[in-house]
Amino acid sequence: MADKPKKDDRWKEQLARVRRWHLKAQKINRDKTSISDDELDLLFAFFLNCWHLYDWLKNSNALSTEALDNFFRKNETMKLCYDICIGAKHLNIDYPKGGFNRLHIAREYMGKDADTGKTQLILFESGIQDMVGLANNCMMLIESFLREHKLE
Repeated sequence: MADKPKKDDRWKEQLARVRRWHLKAQKINRDKTSISDDELDLLFAFFLNCWHLYDWLKNSNALSTEALDNFFRKNETMKLCYDICIGAKHLNIDYPKGGFNRLHIAREYMGKDADTGKTQLILFESGIQDMVGLANNCMMLIESFLREHKLE
C-alpha cells in the first residue's frame, strides 16, 4: 500500500498573497466614473492569484482533489474567477476546462443625477458582474471554505 503524500503548509504563502491583493483591491474608489489601468491590473492580479490557490492547495496535499474541485470548479462565483484568470492570461482559449465564459471589460454610466456609485463591470456571456464585488465574494467564499475544512 502506497504512503499518503505528505501534507505541507506552503499553500499558506499563496493564501497570504491572495489576501494582500484583496486588501489592495479594497482601496479602489468605486465612486468614480472608471478605474485606471493600474487598478484593472490589480484586479486581474487578484483573480489570477485567487484561482491559483487551487493549485497550491492541491500540490501541497492540503485537501483532496475532489474537495477542491467541488469548491473551485462547481461554485458559480469561483467559476467566474477562473474565467477572469484565463481570459486575462490568454489571448485565445483553445481548450477551456468546463464552460468558459468569454469576458469583456465595460464601464457603467450612471448619469449626472444618479446617487449610486459608478462601477467597473466585467461582462460575461452569462451576465454582468461588478469586479470589486466579485473579488469580495471570492475572498469571502475562500475564507469560508478554508474554515469549513479546518485549514484556517
